[in-house]
Amino acid sequence: MKKIFTLFFVLVASVATIYPSETQVNGIWYDFYESNKTATVTFRGYHFSDYDEYSGSVVIPSVVTYNGITYTVTSIGGGAFMNCSNLISVTIPNSITSIGGGAFMNCSNLISVTIPNSITSIGGGAFRYCNGLKSITIPNSVTVIGEAAFLYCESLTSVTIYSDAIVNKSYENDFNMEYIFGVQVTEYIIDYVKSIGNVFRDCSGITSVSIGDNVMSIGKEAFSGCTSMSSVGIGHSVTSIGELAFSNCSSLTSVTIPNSVTSIGENVFHGCSNIKSIHVDADNPTYSSVDGVLFNKDKTILVLYPYGKQGAYTIPNSVLSIDEWAFSRCSGLTSVTMPNSVTNIGYAAFAYCSNLISSTIGNKVNNIGDMAFYNCSSLNSVTIGDNVTSIGKEAFSECTSLTSVCIPNSVTNIGNFAFYYCSGLTSVTIGTNVKNIGSFAFKGCEKMMNIFCYAITPPSAEESSFVNYDADLYVPCELLSSYQVDVIWSKFTDMQCFTFGKVETNETIIAPSNNEVKVTWTAVSGAATYELVVKDKDGNIVCTLIFNANGQLTSMAFQTPSRNGAPAQTQSAGFSFTITGLDSGTGYDLILTAKDNSGNIIEETTIPFYTNWAEGIENVQGNEVQSTKVLRDGQVLILRNGKTYTIQGQEVK
Repeated sequence: MKKIFTLFFVLVASVATIYPSETQVNGIWYDFYESNKTATVTFRGYHFSDYDEYSGSVVIPSVVTYNGITYTVTSIGGGAFMNCSNLISVTIPNSITSIGGGAFMNCSNLISVTIPNSITSIGGGAFRYCNGLKSITIPNSVTVIGEAAFLYCESLTSVTIYSDAIVNKSYENDFNMEYIFGVQVTEYIIDYVKSIGNVFRDCSGITSVSIGDNVMSIGKEAFSGCTSMSSVGIGHSVTSIGELAFSNCSSLTSVTIPNSVTSIGENVFHGCSNIKSIHVDADNPTYSSVDGVLFNKDKTILVLYPYGKQGAYTIPNSVLSIDEWAFSRCSGLTSVTMPNSVTNIGYAAFAYCSNLISSTIGNKVNNIGDMAFYNCSSLNSVTIGDNVTSIGKEAFSECTSLTSVCIPNSVTNIGNFAFYYCSGLTSVTIGTNVKNIGSFAFKGCEKMMNIFCYAITPPSAEESSFVNYDADLYVPCELLSSYQVDVIWSKFTDMQCFTFGKVETNETIIAPSNNEVKVTWTAVSGAATYELVVKDKDGNIVCTLIFNANGQLTSMAFQTPSRNGAPAQTQSAGFSFTITGLDSGTGYDLILTAKDNSGNIIEETTIPFYTNWAEGIENVQGNEVQSTKVLRDGQVLILRNGKTYTIQGQEVK
């Protein structure tokens, strides 16, 4: 506001200047310029006691005759009608191209003024304190409006702008339309312009905006921070809506995207905490909506979930990708279920979903983007699908309610800061194929007590990857020595080894022993058949079993081994079968697929498991750096220093 008052004092000083040609004609004072035969309506600056000489309705002529010469009236000078409190209306002719600073300042009862399409500039403070004005229209000829031109016009609530030059500007340093028209303006009508810049950014008084059918684009941050705006009408010529265009419009509850829009920038409605639905015209060629959620046209990309929607959400089966920031800051979202169709979770897709409690990541997702679940402070359960290969940077950073996480065997990379400051995390399981754990991946996890690492080669890591090297580290017994000599993993003060045991998920239990595995699963609604496939770690099929809808075995095919067990009876708690003849101490993958009558897949689950070593083998000790255990012809043997031994220590020649 300091700049406004500075403007005022400069204005008073300037309008007090006495011009030699200042003359009154028909009750209006002018400055006449013989050189170009023009006249300016001027301020009678030397009679400060006579400010209020204009009253009622004043019509400014387009031409005026003085001393026998005809002059064209081209401007209204600074302060020309200032303080004329009895002035009610003024008619401005099309000859006038500029309205000077403070021209109608303090005309407190001025209720009507029409700005003609000849005006190119309106000076600073021109209509300041004109409390009678209720609406104003800015024509397309206007290219400049000075600061505070309509400020403190208490009754001015509606402004119509047809000037492309005015609305297409990018105002910086927090200078916006409220510095021109005031915070009391609640409605803006915009039309006959090509593009809207960010001149309305942070206009907190706006409650509604109508964007006419001649506007072609809405620019970046155009209405960002208009916290009182509850409605917006977007014209049918708008083709693009820029990044963050309506971000942080916290009173906005719904919006309709017309069929003309073919491009929507990132985070258009970011932070619109009360928006509950986004509708799209049915004939829009690029976008669609279902239940107020924004998708691309064929619904393969979930573009934006309304921030104000509450409760749980199941993503439709058509969706292949979740767009960047799609659910970000959806504070009402409590849980989300992804179908197996989803392959990608974009950058910050669920960031700041403060009430998201659980998430199931589909089995076909191969990438969890950077910051995907960043600062989901209520997230206490997450299931990561078996096809995820990469967990991005900061993907679960600051998920403070997360207590345990299982990283499946498919994952090869855990990004920097992936679980940074997950302060509630006490246990983590790391799959067999993880090769890299980024810097600060588990930094700040002060409560970490147990780390179960199945990786067949100690993953590359930084010293900063973990915060608590006093946590109990469990690694496979046959890989213990390689972890003990690794420069990072050897820092754990309590390293223990384990043999592989029972694997449990929400729906399936795998209980391996040294050469067999028992599989128990629950029935799937609509399933006509179940296919159970076991593969070795090279991807070779060991066996294929087919069951009917009641869990009864109907066919089997064993590649290796040739032995199999008998099917167990169907139990009320689920279906069960035991496969025998597997190798001891060996990793396998079990794929359980439920199909309908047409052979379509309803559910598919891949679960890695390891069979146990033969009894006693884990007790074999030696002073050597490493002993390798093998199963040969049904007998467990120890390979050590180039020689072969039985588990009793007898050398085998």
